[in-house]
Amino acid sequence: MSTTMRDTLSMDAVLVALLRPLLRKAICTTLESKVGEHAARGVYADAMAGGGESFRAAAPEATVGGRVLVRLAALTAALFRGLVQRGLSDTEARELTAEITWHIYRSLNRWSWLATRLRSKDPLARVKAMMDLSFKRFPYSPPDYRMNYAQCDDQTVGFDVHRCPVAQYFKREGLSELCGATFCDLDFPLAQQWGLELQRPHTLAAGDDHCDFRFHRRS
Repeated sequence: MSTTMRDTLSMDAVLVALLRPLLRKAICTTLESKVGEHAARGVYADAMAGGGESFRAAAPEATVGGRVLVRLAALTAALFRGLVQRGLSDTEARELTAEITWHIYRSLNRWSWLATRLRSKDPLARVKAMMDLSFKRFPYSPPDYRMNYAQCDDQTVGFDVHRCPVAQYFKREGLSELCGATFCDLDFPLAQQWGLELQRPHTLAAGDDHCDFRFHRRS
């Protein structure tokens, strides 16, 4: 077994251990009233097992951040498929999966956003500070992600994404629409929580050649 593969499996074990309570809570909170406690537990078990198998079958990304995000994508795909296997339509399963991933996405971003408060009170400056760290170190570092800042006025912070391993993973799985619902579209309510407005007319998941994020001050 290669060193990269051993590192990937070790990282996966740590990530799953950290995510397990958060994922279990998000699934049970969302699903128990809709499909029952027993089915909700089954969906959780299937997501953990299926996500692991899919992740291990994928070619590993070069950075820890890229591998972490592809692992989250694999969990998301397995969760969606588990709901479909239990008789939900694709639309219903996507909506529920998006609701579950929103709980997790919001929680994972909370601490990094709070940390930016040490740099500035201004939400645009805080987004820029968070992106500076994310682009260079974790989780959006090159070569897995290819991103660059865009020229903007003083009321906007913007950047473009030209390579995203998450979008590539979902495309390989034939689930680009799920990528849009569970990863891409969650950026809009997140921006609202930050006190900003996000405009992003293009995404890789939708088949465009880039994603164009523009965070604006609310008028």
